[in-house]
Amino acid sequence: MITFFGLFDTFDYHHLGGMDSFYRRLAEVLLRERHEVTFLHYGSNVEKTESPRAGLTLVYLRNFRDTLEYLDGSDGPVVVNAIHRKDRIAFICYRKSRPTRMFHMVYSVYSESSLKRTLYMLESRILPYNGLGLCVSPRLTLLAQKKKNWAGLFLPPVLDHYFRDRRVGAADDRIRITYLGRIDPGKGVEDVAKIARRVADDGRYEFRGFGYVWSGSPACADSLERVRSAEQVHWDIADRSGWSPGTDRKIADILSDTDILILPYTKLSSTVDIPLLLLEGMAAGCCVLTRAIGDIPAVYGRNSPFLVCDGDFVGRATDIIRKAHALIPEERRRVAERVRSLGVDSSGTYVRLSHLLGLAR
Repeated sequence: MITFFGLFDTFDYHHLGGMDSFYRRLAEVLLRERHEVTFLHYGSNVEKTESPRAGLTLVYLRNFRDTLEYLDGSDGPVVVNAIHRKDRIAFICYRKSRPTRMFHMVYSVYSESSLKRTLYMLESRILPYNGLGLCVSPRLTLLAQKKKNWAGLFLPPVLDHYFRDRRVGAADDRIRITYLGRIDPGKGVEDVAKIARRVADDGRYEFRGFGYVWSGSPACADSLERVRSAEQVHWDIADRSGWSPGTDRKIADILSDTDILILPYTKLSSTVDIPLLLLEGMAAGCCVLTRAIGDIPAVYGRNSPFLVCDGDFVGRATDIIRKAHALIPEERRRVAERVRSLGVDSSGTYVRLSHLLGLAR
């Protein structure tokens, strides 16, 4: 039994989002190898238990103490996503009193604030986890190791059906440019509309946007209103809680019909530090147009002509798009080779995960 444990709404099997997909994919590869998996949430408004498929249990509880009692009634390693600040001392005491059970921590966010980064690692600094810190980026790995944690790099997993053999060039003269992800100012989503307006005089470019909104975020709602005003982009907005088994197939199909995946992040603290969509786009043979921030260049490729290193992103991105017909063939070849070397497919993910967590088949 492997338990994924954390505060409700920081990840959920039924939700759209980077960390939701992260744990869902880990569950997928573990279930395939006949492991049992539990998603254990606390802070839920409703207490319930679900079993959406064989071997998988979803448990939603209200308070932290009940969640710890549930953990005592199970066995196997615990992979921790997020604990509320007020519960960290209690969890330190809980872990300390159970030295033979393995607790692992996933580190997925790298704040621009050094103080926030320190607070993020504070619990494990007081009492390091006896398991591994699974870090989704190289810089998070270094940060965790500096805080005296045993940590290893664990890039987000990509399902096998995202990997597509694509023709080297675009399918025709039209360039399909797609935005995918949360409608959020931190993700730079409004830049997509600005770029689309700048190339509106050239009928070869087709812009599409597929996203969702956090209902409790006024900033996200405001961004949605602004991006929808751009007639040059066709938007398809989904319900955040609307994930279904067919969702990943739909996203994979969208990416396979995309020439340029535009991910104009203004800061990576708004997402998983190595965005899952970056890896999914690479697997699908997309050229990824994004800012060269954080560890994105190290993973995607530092010399890519689709990375905007500095200056005016909208202006630089517009120039790249106008040159895209000449750039795409070589970039697509390079991206296909690069993503295969990362070991993020299902087989590679299980090998990495079983090694890090000490799992036996």
